[in-house]
Amino acid sequence: MKNKTLQIRLLSFFLPIFLFLIVLALLKILPFGDKTLLSLDLNSQYLTFFSYLKEIVHDPSAIFYSFSKTLGGENFGLITYYCLSPLNFISLFFSTKYLPIAITIIILLKIGLAGFSFNYFIDNKKYTSLLFSTSFALMSFLVTYYSNLPWLDSIILLPIIAKGIDKLISQSKPLLYIVALAFSIIFNYYIGFMLCIFSFIYFLYKLILSESLSKNQLYKIFINYFLSSLLVVGLSSIILIPTYYSLQSNKQILDLNRFEFKLNMSLIDLISKLIIGSFDFNEIIRGLPNIFCGSLIILCNFMYFSSTSRSKKEKLISILILLIFIVSFMIQPLNLVWHGFSNPNWFPFRYSFIFSFFLIYFGYHGFVDYQNNNYNKKIYFTLTFTYMIIISFLFTQAYAYLNNTKIVITLLIIFTAFIIFLINKPKYLFIIVAIELTLNVYLILKELKFESFTEYKNFVNQYQPLIDKANELDNGFYRLEKTNYRSHNDPLLLSYNGISHNSSAETNKTRYYLSSILGYSSEDNWAHYNSGTTYSNDSLLSVKYLLTSEDLSIGYENIVDVNGIKLYKNMYALPLGVVVSEKVYQSDLQEFSWFSNQNSIWKSLSSNYSLDIMQHLEIGEIILHDLTQINNDTLTFNSNGENPFIEIKINPLKHSPIYLYMNSSNEKQVEIFANSQFIGNYFTYGQHQVLRIGEFDTNEDLTIRIQLLEDSLSIDYLNIFYQDMDIFNQYYREITNDVFEISNLKQGYISGNINASKDGIMMLNIPYDQGWKVKLDGKPIDTNSSLNLFLSFPIEQGTHTISLYYLPRGIIKGVTISLISIFALIIFLKKNN
Repeated sequence: MKNKTLQIRLLSFFLPIFLFLIVLALLKILPFGDKTLLSLDLNSQYLTFFSYLKEIVHDPSAIFYSFSKTLGGENFGLITYYCLSPLNFISLFFSTKYLPIAITIIILLKIGLAGFSFNYFIDNKKYTSLLFSTSFALMSFLVTYYSNLPWLDSIILLPIIAKGIDKLISQSKPLLYIVALAFSIIFNYYIGFMLCIFSFIYFLYKLILSESLSKNQLYKIFINYFLSSLLVVGLSSIILIPTYYSLQSNKQILDLNRFEFKLNMSLIDLISKLIIGSFDFNEIIRGLPNIFCGSLIILCNFMYFSSTSRSKKEKLISILILLIFIVSFMIQPLNLVWHGFSNPNWFPFRYSFIFSFFLIYFGYHGFVDYQNNNYNKKIYFTLTFTYMIIISFLFTQAYAYLNNTKIVITLLIIFTAFIIFLINKPKYLFIIVAIELTLNVYLILKELKFESFTEYKNFVNQYQPLIDKANELDNGFYRLEKTNYRSHNDPLLLSYNGISHNSSAETNKTRYYLSSILGYSSEDNWAHYNSGTTYSNDSLLSVKYLLTSEDLSIGYENIVDVNGIKLYKNMYALPLGVVVSEKVYQSDLQEFSWFSNQNSIWKSLSSNYSLDIMQHLEIGEIILHDLTQINNDTLTFNSNGENPFIEIKINPLKHSPIYLYMNSSNEKQVEIFANSQFIGNYFTYGQHQVLRIGEFDTNEDLTIRIQLLEDSLSIDYLNIFYQDMDIFNQYYREITNDVFEISNLKQGYISGNINASKDGIMMLNIPYDQGWKVKLDGKPIDTNSSLNLFLSFPIEQGTHTISLYYLPRGIIKGVTISLISIFALIIFLKKNN
């Protein structure tokens, strides 16, 4: 029997992996082709964060802070949200270039573990249990949302939590429940929150169904569950408390205005998601719950609810469980509660895998009743044929993710399974389930766009040597950026201090400052360094090295050129810390006044100068081609030909870099050309801010062409500026008189000294954060925010040592509570025994 159990457990692990590999082979995905499983957030975020894990191994302080995202910021929230799954550490054994292989292995292992955990939960010694564990491992939710890798850990742990609750109720053994739920929170606190709700629902469900319990026994079980749940919170406090402070800084945790009553869907909409392959890409953005887990599961549910061996009480409570989720799907405020009182950005109904779990769980019990012939055939037949009629009704409905072929396939599978049950040949169900689940996985994955392994490796091979070259040239603090990018998280992927970043755990303040005050591209959760940055911004933010295919000259030295990508050194990059004027505490910076803000910033830094470095250029002649201007106030144009564009004549006043900014209340994409050379797109997602036109000499003819790509264009205002490099040089020479000389540099620790020639303000160009603890000459000192962002403190004339280290708020409290909880758990278990 033990050998058979082991065989079943091993099959529960390997069978879903085998079926998933078949789909990878059909779609020519790694290891069977050049495509990788890199898609959606897995491609743009998780891949880069796994690469960053190597940085943590070399520098443990990197778990708390990173300079590889938006000027630098608290990193603990990112690590706890994205990276704490134990399987993620497989990526440490692969170089950055081969990370897609590591991710493929991780996904396959997690799929296998999901099957294994469900099989362990139902603990059935028959091979037919594989029908249900495989359905769980390859349910639509897992396949659709696989790109959010930490969520898969929650799916794996869900059956273990349920098993732990069973043991807590029946055997007064709470350890499995405590450990499983605590780890689910530690691995991903977000989905862990949903599993906490699940644990309470499942606990009440099993308690109500428990027979022959006295009031005293019920009381003891309740106390046991309550104390166990408290210990879960205590054990995971090392994650929860710092994360709470991080979310408090970054996001509004609870907003009652979000609780707007509305219906998300109808019941027939929900039923449409029980069709094979009921998915397209839009379902990830704003779709319906992904609840498909196989037609067999639905038929077995009909057996369960027509069972003659189960009480009405059990069936009513089970129906109530399903209704809780159906109502939560349909009513927006309840849906919001499941998501931690925050509307999800893409990937809707993130708790729907729990509904699938209950469907599979009830279906498993229905199958057991079928094997024991304990079900009412008339009721079962009625439910099955009614369901097929409802499915047939979907022929008359219009869903983008459905077609008649998918509906016909589903009906055929239902009918075939029904016949197999009727003739009592359950072994043939393995063929039906394997075919349906494999086909469903195929239909889902073929809707996604996957990164090419070759293209990914070429990107790493192209940029990594140039980044390594910069590291060879400079071992001090600097930032490096690129004007071409693979994702907004390239700094984390390729391990350099950058500005671009995208994650749900990012600080809004820094991102918003970059976009609203300095003029960098930004949308949603990301900020991006692009070709629109100004030289003065590069200097302010210590962007000392730049990778670009553009030609730069003023203030930039070309270090090396590899395959058209040039590594430039910025001769005007400020060091990490400088002594500046006290005016940095009184600077008047206005949102979206990007050029005037740069003037204000440099005037605030200086004690001696008050000239503008960014100066307005007068627009000369404006020529319209195939356009009619219909409104002079907002420069509104309509196309009246096949090649509509606007030409603007400019006369540069100095040899200088020139920039353009336009604003429109009705943005429509255009292309920008300078003297017939393409500069970039404008009014696109992420590009409606400052755009660098190029460097031009005095009296050089400059014609800017705005090429319309649509029938009309409305421009509220258009500004063209140049940066006066002579004036800028004066500012730079003064400000770099007193600089911070770094002796020890890590992600979360910096030390060094400075010889200040005057009293002033020591400004470090890293964002102000209460987590930074600063010592001046060995004594703690209070810090402030200067220029509305940067970490600063007063300093007197003379030589000083400075050290600073980063510690996330709440980390000491969290560690303390978790340690206390471990001792409390030991005592609790001893008393429980």
